[in-house]
Amino acid sequence: MPIDPKELAPAAAGVVIGVVILIGFGVLATILGLTLFVDSGDIPYQ
Repeated sequence: MPIDPKELAPAAAGVVIGVVILIGFGVLATILGLTLFVDSGDIPYQ
């Protein structure tokens, strides 16, 4: 599926915005002290 050159700039902008949002949420979670990765060893098994 060929990409139209006129659609390349909006597509690239969308990817950049998505990456910035993901990094922003990661930084926000780090500032708030939230756990980014759950340690499976701390989950109690019933």
